[in-house]
Amino acid sequence: MSARARSWARLDAELAAGNFEDKFLSLVSEGENPADLSWRVFGIRWRVMRQWIEGSNELMREFECAKRAGADKLMYEALAEVKGADVETVGLAKLRADRYDRMAGKLDRKQWGDKVEVSVEQPISIVDVLREARGRVIDVEEEKPLLPNPGGVTI
Repeated sequence: MSARARSWARLDAELAAGNFEDKFLSLVSEGENPADLSWRVFGIRWRVMRQWIEGSNELMREFECAKRAGADKLMYEALAEVKGADVETVGLAKLRADRYDRMAGKLDRKQWGDKVEVSVEQPISIVDVLREARGRVIDVEEEKPLLPNPGGVTI
């Protein structure tokens, strides 16, 4: 039996035992690394775990929510690092807080990241846009001045 097949069998056994999803998602929401967690705690290869998660829209939504909760935890840990720093540990506290902040921004771009979301609330008709573009092309061609043809040579 291949390692991948053993991982799927292990996943099936964990699911049959019950409470697996809640345990996994709870640990992810506490900031645990899901790839490390799947192997270290459950003995399941991350590739298999990831395929299982992505195979269900509901489970994928719950996984994304757990990651966002983990991002919140990282931000609160960053604040605790800064608050608990003294003169001798301020450099280390800053390094940790910056790292936590950056990772939280990657896990939850909307809450903690720098990503700006742009949305268009008004519908746009591509037909009208094309019609307007064609009108501009025709206008430019009509406005082109005719150049005199010196010497009667046509190029």
